[in-house]
Amino acid sequence: MSTTTAADGLPGSRVHVDGPGTVLSAAPQDAALVARWQVDARFGHKDAALALMREWWRDIAPRIGWDSAHARVLSGSLGVQESVIQVEVGLPSLSALDEAWSRLGRNPEQAQWAQALAPHVVSGTPRWSVYRIT
Repeated sequence: MSTTTAADGLPGSRVHVDGPGTVLSAAPQDAALVARWQVDARFGHKDAALALMREWWRDIAPRIGWDSAHARVLSGSLGVQESVIQVEVGLPSLSALDEAWSRLGRNPEQAQWAQALAPHVVSGTPRWSVYRIT
């Protein structure tokens, strides 16, 4: 298994490759779920939104117990709208997600960050999806 690192500083810049063309998730070994947050960036605002994602993973994620080594950020390329930005994080349980959301709701920096992100995303597009790892 080899590891490739990109210089963008976002989760998922470290990609594990197992054989030709096979990309494995950055989820931790004990992850049972992948929680995915998706937003659509406004036209011309994708770079600004991604810069704010970098800031969130650097400043806020550690305060809710999330490690960028167990997450990745994806953006639309082919077969999907280019404006799509998805954040995936591997978690051991729904209760771990609930605990993180609870800590997030009490963090005043989260509210400030959300206000800074708002002008860069299409209103009504943020949503969470939770997938079971099988």
